[in-house]
Amino acid sequence: MGALTFHFPAKGDLAEAVRAAGDAAALAALRPISAVPRPGVQVVIDLTIELARLLERDVTVRAAGRLVREGTADPAQRPAGWVRVLRDLLERARSEADGIRVPCDRDLRDMELLVAYLMA
Repeated sequence: MGALTFHFPAKGDLAEAVRAAGDAAALAALRPISAVPRPGVQVVIDLTIELARLLERDVTVRAAGRLVREGTADPAQRPAGWVRVLRDLLERARSEADGIRVPCDRDLRDMELLVAYLMA
């Protein structure tokens, strides 16, 4: 207990460290997915699947998600890093013509909300 309180003087500090570690782990896992040149919408699908896998298998990512979801992590740190990656991918999808139509801004916000809801 002494070592824990030496490194984290308050519960909030510990929660923030867990949130930051989970965010870093998620970003590290998502970086290769977002770097592969594929249509933006497919990358968003792959990102969502990888996030679900991380939440299932990585205790740090799962704990960080729970801290954010329950509001015990610093609200100034929201959104999580993966949300920023998701927004970039959705913007890429918007700028790509797929032969049918380019999603409008409303479609992209809906997709972002859907992924965030699924992760919660």
